[in-house]
Amino acid sequence: DGSGTTNFVTKWIDADTVGDSTIFDDGTNVLIGTTTPTSAKLLVDHTNTTLLELKRSGNTKFRFIADSNHAQVDLYNSANTSIVRLRALGDSYFNGGNLGIGTTSPASLLEISSDSVTDFLKLTSTGGGATPIKLIFEKGASEQGVIEYNRNGDLEIYNTDVDAGVMIDGSASGGADLYVSNAGNVGIGTTSPDEKLEASGAIM
Repeated sequence: DGSGTTNFVTKWIDADTVGDSTIFDDGTNVLIGTTTPTSAKLLVDHTNTTLLELKRSGNTKFRFIADSNHAQVDLYNSANTSIVRLRALGDSYFNGGNLGIGTTSPASLLEISSDSVTDFLKLTSTGGGATPIKLIFEKGASEQGVIEYNRNGDLEIYNTDVDAGVMIDGSASGGADLYVSNAGNVGIGTTSPDEKLEASGAIM
């Protein structure tokens, strides 16, 4: 025996009674937690934080969370650790391996591959003329190599490490075709210039 409501999928409430489940099927869309369809074929609307979780052999592999109206997606590895997290608001991370854009076989932590003539990578400041754009290479808080496009329109390259400088070479790492020390001295062919300009080798 039992009764039901139009479009609600029935379920056994007890051993001999049929009633409504939480699944609503209007013939076009399947809804859980709501009876108001949208353009989605499957719609889940609930007050629980975790809306969708997928497991394999009891271990979570995928989880979709809606916390305070902000969405979050987590992907888990074999150790049940979240290694990929995408958040609509807050920090996101990729810890599962290399990340490829335009390639399915990235050979480094981030690889961008394209045959397009458009920009591969662009850094844009939205803070107005007083906000510089910086690309920072960091070993520590006081050891940073910085490429900066400042508010005056100047492109700057500098090193915050007091024991180091900026090196430019045409063919190899450490070749020091041109070296600017932290003291402001410039060396050509040397990484230890003692004067404002010092050259090692013949100058024609």
